Amino acid sequence: MTMTITMPRWLLVQRRREARQRGSWDARYRMGAGSAWVACRLVDLARNGAAIELIDRSLPPQGRIDVDVRPGPEGVEGFVLAGEVRNVRRGPRGHHQVGVEFLDVSDVARHVLDDLLGLGPE
Repeated sequence: MTMTITMPRWLLVQRRREARQRGSWDARYRMGAGSAWVACRLVDLARNGAAIELIDRSLPPQGRIDVDVRPGPEGVEGFVLAGEVRNVRRGPRGHHQVGVEFLDVSDVARHVLDDLLGLGPE
């Protein structure tokens, strides 16, 4: 006899290595260097990953992607982080939310991330 136990979502263990900060930043993503950029929203952010919400209802990306974070006003240069898609789910508004783990974050990008997250030097 096999017994299946279903745990409530709120009891599941947090698998992330670092806490993420919720927010809403303009961003865009692409599937590779030759691909076109697609607008999205960055809905949470950490030093080692992020969640992006797709603005349109297209199929979510898979595999490696580039995420261009645009933390400042329109026209301000953003910074690009390479990442790997780790999970995809439907967000509260029906759009896909894509969990991305950043790969090989440079010292400069880590410094900018720390500033965005309020982790920079006092």
